[in-house]
Amino acid sequence: MRKHIIAVFMWITAVCVASNIYLLIPIYSALADGLSITYDDAVFSSTLFIFCYALGLLSFGPISEKFNKKYVLVFGMIISCLVTLCLSLSSSVISFYTLRGLQGFVLGSFAPVAYAYCFDLFQPRMRTFIIAVINTGFLMAGIIGQLLSSSLVSIYNWKAVFYFFGAMYFLLSLFSLFILPNVPKNRMKSSRQLSTQTKKLLQPQIIIGLFLTFFTLMSFVAFYEELAQQFVNQETVLFLADVLA
Repeated sequence: MRKHIIAVFMWITAVCVASNIYLLIPIYSALADGLSITYDDAVFSSTLFIFCYALGLLSFGPISEKFNKKYVLVFGMIISCLVTLCLSLSSSVISFYTLRGLQGFVLGSFAPVAYAYCFDLFQPRMRTFIIAVINTGFLMAGIIGQLLSSSLVSIYNWKAVFYFFGAMYFLLSLFSLFILPNVPKNRMKSSRQLSTQTKKLLQPQIIIGLFLTFFTLMSFVAFYEELAQQFVNQETVLFLADVLA
Protein backbone atom coordinates (compact mmCIF):
# COMPACT_ATOMS: atom_id res chain seq x y z
CA MET A 1 0.00 0.00 0.00
CA ARG A 2 2.81 2.38 0.88
CA LYS A 3 4.44 1.77 -2.48
CA HIS A 4 1.28 2.86 -4.27
CA ILE A 5 1.04 5.97 -2.10
CA ILE A 6 4.61 6.82 -3.11
CA ALA A 7 3.66 6.22 -6.75
CA VAL A 8 0.77 8.71 -6.46
CA PHE A 9 3.09 11.21 -4.77
CA MET A 10 5.64 10.89 -7.55
CA TRP A 11 2.94 11.41 -10.20
CA ILE A 12 1.53 14.53 -8.52
CA THR A 13 5.00 15.97 -7.98
CA ALA A 14 6.00 15.29 -11.59
CA VAL A 15 2.86 17.09 -12.79
CA CYS A 16 3.43 20.07 -10.50
CA VAL A 17 7.10 20.38 -11.44
CA ALA A 18 6.76 19.98 -15.21
CA SER A 19 3.62 22.16 -15.34
CA ASN A 20 5.85 25.18 -14.87
CA ILE A 21 7.28 24.59 -18.34
CA TYR A 22 3.83 25.13 -19.84
CA LEU A 23 1.64 27.05 -17.39
CA LEU A 24 2.48 30.54 -18.66
CA ILE A 25 1.68 29.70 -22.29
CA PRO A 26 -2.07 30.41 -22.12
CA ILE A 27 -1.68 33.40 -19.78
CA TYR A 28 1.09 35.41 -21.43
CA SER A 29 -1.33 38.27 -22.12
CA ALA A 30 -2.57 38.36 -18.52
CA LEU A 31 1.00 38.23 -17.22
CA ALA A 32 2.12 41.00 -19.58
CA ASP A 33 -0.76 43.22 -18.45
CA GLY A 34 -0.15 42.47 -14.77
CA LEU A 35 3.56 43.31 -14.93
CA SER A 36 3.15 46.12 -17.52
CA ILE A 37 5.53 44.40 -19.94
CA THR A 38 5.28 43.35 -23.56
CA TYR A 39 3.98 40.00 -24.72
CA ASP A 40 7.47 39.05 -25.94
CA ASP A 41 8.93 39.84 -22.53
CA ALA A 42 6.42 37.46 -20.95
CA VAL A 43 7.36 34.75 -23.45
CA PHE A 44 11.06 35.18 -22.67
CA SER A 45 10.41 34.29 -19.02
CA SER A 46 9.51 30.74 -20.11
CA THR A 47 12.70 30.50 -22.17
CA LEU A 48 14.71 31.59 -19.15
CA PHE A 49 12.92 29.06 -16.96
CA ILE A 50 13.66 26.16 -19.32
CA PHE A 51 17.40 26.91 -19.55
CA CYS A 52 17.69 27.22 -15.76
CA TYR A 53 15.62 24.06 -15.32
CA ALA A 54 18.03 22.18 -17.58
CA LEU A 55 20.95 23.51 -15.52
CA GLY A 56 19.22 22.30 -12.36
CA LEU A 57 18.75 18.83 -13.85
CA LEU A 58 22.48 18.63 -14.53
CA SER A 59 23.43 19.95 -11.10
CA PHE A 60 21.21 18.06 -8.68
CA GLY A 61 22.09 14.61 -10.01
CA PRO A 62 25.70 14.82 -8.76
CA ILE A 63 24.54 16.65 -5.60
CA SER A 64 22.25 13.76 -4.70
CA GLU A 65 25.26 11.42 -4.80
CA LYS A 66 26.76 13.28 -1.83
CA PHE A 67 23.65 13.75 0.30
CA ASN A 68 20.59 11.79 1.39
CA LYS A 69 18.25 11.74 -1.62
CA LYS A 70 15.13 12.09 0.49
CA TYR A 71 16.38 15.33 2.01
CA VAL A 72 17.47 16.66 -1.36
CA LEU A 73 13.86 16.16 -2.52
CA VAL A 74 12.55 17.89 0.63
CA PHE A 75 14.98 20.78 0.17
CA GLY A 76 14.01 21.19 -3.48
CA MET A 77 10.29 21.31 -2.67
CA ILE A 78 10.70 23.79 0.20
CA ILE A 79 12.83 26.21 -1.83
CA SER A 80 10.49 25.79 -4.82
CA CYS A 81 7.59 26.73 -2.54
CA LEU A 82 9.31 29.90 -1.31
CA VAL A 83 10.49 31.02 -4.76
CA THR A 84 7.09 30.33 -6.35
CA LEU A 85 5.28 32.36 -3.70
CA CYS A 86 7.80 35.19 -4.16
CA LEU A 87 7.00 35.19 -7.89
CA SER A 88 3.47 36.31 -7.05
CA LEU A 89 4.98 39.41 -5.40
CA SER A 90 7.01 40.42 -8.46
CA SER A 91 6.42 43.99 -9.56
CA SER A 92 9.05 44.36 -12.28
CA VAL A 93 10.34 42.33 -15.18
CA ILE A 94 13.82 42.05 -13.61
CA SER A 95 12.55 40.54 -10.37
CA PHE A 96 10.21 38.23 -12.27
CA TYR A 97 13.01 37.02 -14.55
CA THR A 98 15.38 36.46 -11.60
CA LEU A 99 12.84 34.49 -9.59
CA ARG A 100 11.61 32.57 -12.62
CA GLY A 101 15.16 31.46 -13.40
CA LEU A 102 15.75 30.49 -9.76
CA GLN A 103 12.47 28.59 -9.76
CA GLY A 104 13.54 26.63 -12.82
CA PHE A 105 16.87 25.74 -11.25
CA VAL A 106 15.46 24.44 -7.95
CA LEU A 107 12.63 22.54 -9.67
CA GLY A 108 15.39 20.70 -11.52
CA SER A 109 16.07 18.99 -8.19
CA PHE A 110 13.13 16.61 -8.64
CA ALA A 111 13.62 14.51 -11.76
CA PRO A 112 17.21 13.23 -11.41
CA VAL A 113 16.91 12.73 -7.65
CA ALA A 114 13.52 11.00 -7.92
CA TYR A 115 14.85 8.55 -10.50
CA ALA A 116 17.93 7.80 -8.39
CA TYR A 117 15.77 7.48 -5.28
CA CYS A 118 13.57 4.90 -7.01
CA PHE A 119 16.64 2.87 -8.01
CA ASP A 120 17.85 2.82 -4.40
CA LEU A 121 14.46 2.08 -2.80
CA PHE A 122 12.60 -0.35 -5.07
CA GLN A 123 13.17 -3.73 -6.61
CA PRO A 124 13.39 -3.78 -10.46
CA ARG A 125 9.70 -4.57 -11.11
CA MET A 126 8.32 -1.84 -8.85
CA ARG A 127 11.10 0.53 -9.90
CA THR A 128 10.03 0.28 -13.54
CA PHE A 129 6.43 1.04 -12.59
CA ILE A 130 7.31 4.11 -10.48
CA ILE A 131 9.57 5.54 -13.18
CA ALA A 132 6.79 5.03 -15.73
CA VAL A 133 4.43 6.90 -13.38
CA ILE A 134 6.87 9.81 -13.13
CA ASN A 135 7.24 9.99 -16.92
CA THR A 136 3.45 9.90 -17.27
CA GLY A 137 3.20 12.88 -14.94
CA PHE A 138 5.76 14.82 -16.96
CA LEU A 139 3.83 14.24 -20.19
CA MET A 140 0.41 15.00 -18.69
CA ALA A 141 1.76 18.26 -17.26
CA GLY A 142 1.65 19.80 -20.73
CA ILE A 143 -2.14 19.71 -20.60
CA ILE A 144 -2.84 19.89 -16.86
CA GLY A 145 -0.54 22.86 -16.26
CA GLN A 146 -2.18 24.96 -18.95
CA LEU A 147 -5.71 24.03 -17.89
CA LEU A 148 -4.95 24.94 -14.27
CA SER A 149 -3.35 28.28 -15.12
CA SER A 150 -6.14 29.20 -17.56
CA SER A 151 -8.80 28.35 -14.98
CA LEU A 152 -7.10 30.24 -12.16
CA VAL A 153 -6.55 33.36 -14.27
CA SER A 154 -10.14 33.35 -15.50
CA ILE A 155 -11.39 33.22 -11.90
CA TYR A 156 -8.73 35.32 -10.11
CA ASN A 157 -5.55 36.71 -11.71
CA TRP A 158 -2.06 35.63 -12.77
CA LYS A 159 -0.78 35.71 -9.19
CA ALA A 160 -3.22 32.97 -8.20
CA VAL A 161 -1.28 30.55 -10.41
CA PHE A 162 1.84 30.96 -8.28
CA TYR A 163 -0.16 30.92 -5.02
CA PHE A 164 -1.60 27.56 -6.04
CA PHE A 165 1.68 25.95 -7.06
CA GLY A 166 3.48 27.41 -4.05
CA ALA A 167 0.89 25.76 -1.79
CA MET A 168 1.27 22.48 -3.68
CA TYR A 169 5.05 22.49 -3.27
CA PHE A 170 4.61 23.14 0.46
CA LEU A 171 2.29 20.15 0.83
CA LEU A 172 4.62 17.97 -1.25
CA SER A 173 7.59 18.98 0.90
CA LEU A 174 5.70 17.87 4.03
CA PHE A 175 4.81 14.57 2.38
CA SER A 176 8.43 14.07 1.32
CA LEU A 177 9.65 14.71 4.84
CA PHE A 178 7.20 12.54 6.79
CA ILE A 179 6.10 9.81 4.38
CA LEU A 180 9.03 8.96 2.12
CA PRO A 181 11.35 6.32 3.61
CA ASN A 182 15.04 7.00 3.91
CA VAL A 183 17.48 5.30 1.57
CA PRO A 184 21.12 4.52 2.32
CA LYS A 185 23.51 7.32 1.49
CA ASN A 186 25.76 6.46 -1.45
CA ARG A 187 29.44 6.03 -0.84
CA MET A 188 31.57 8.80 -2.25
CA LYS A 189 32.87 7.92 -5.69
CA SER A 190 36.54 8.16 -6.43
CA SER A 191 37.84 10.54 -9.07
CA ARG A 192 38.51 7.53 -11.31
CA GLN A 193 34.88 6.38 -11.03
CA LEU A 194 33.61 9.87 -11.80
CA SER A 195 35.92 10.08 -14.81
CA THR A 196 34.62 6.73 -16.07
CA GLN A 197 31.00 7.90 -15.73
CA THR A 198 31.80 11.11 -17.62
CA LYS A 199 33.30 9.13 -20.49
CA LYS A 200 30.13 7.01 -20.68
CA LEU A 201 28.18 10.15 -21.57
CA LEU A 202 30.19 10.40 -24.78
CA GLN A 203 29.19 6.95 -26.00
CA PRO A 204 27.37 7.07 -29.38
CA GLN A 205 24.20 5.40 -28.05
CA ILE A 206 23.98 7.93 -25.20
CA ILE A 207 24.41 10.87 -27.56
CA ILE A 208 21.76 9.48 -29.93
CA GLY A 209 19.40 9.03 -26.99
CA LEU A 210 19.96 12.64 -25.91
CA PHE A 211 19.18 13.92 -29.40
CA LEU A 212 16.02 11.81 -29.59
CA THR A 213 14.90 13.07 -26.18
CA PHE A 214 15.64 16.67 -27.13
CA PHE A 215 13.60 16.67 -30.31
CA THR A 216 10.75 14.64 -28.78
CA LEU A 217 10.29 16.96 -25.82
CA MET A 218 10.89 20.06 -27.92
CA SER A 219 7.92 19.08 -30.11
CA PHE A 220 5.57 19.36 -27.12
CA VAL A 221 6.74 22.83 -26.10
CA ALA A 222 6.94 24.07 -29.70
CA PHE A 223 3.40 22.87 -30.42
CA TYR A 224 1.86 24.65 -27.42
CA GLU A 225 3.94 27.79 -27.92
CA GLU A 226 2.83 28.02 -31.54
CA LEU A 227 -0.81 27.62 -30.49
CA ALA A 228 -0.35 30.49 -28.04
CA GLN A 229 1.13 32.68 -30.79
CA GLN A 230 -1.79 31.93 -33.10
CA PHE A 231 -4.42 32.67 -30.45
CA VAL A 232 -3.03 35.74 -28.71
CA ASN A 233 -5.78 37.40 -26.61
CA GLN A 234 -8.07 34.45 -27.38
CA GLU A 235 -7.55 32.51 -24.16
CA THR A 236 -10.95 30.81 -24.36
CA VAL A 237 -10.09 29.26 -27.73
CA LEU A 238 -6.68 28.18 -26.45
CA PHE A 239 -8.29 26.65 -23.34
CA LEU A 240 -10.64 24.57 -25.52
CA ALA A 241 -7.71 23.50 -27.70
CA ASP A 242 -5.86 22.24 -24.62
CA VAL A 243 -8.94 20.33 -23.46
CA LEU A 244 -9.35 18.66 -26.83
CA ALA A 245 -5.62 17.86 -26.98
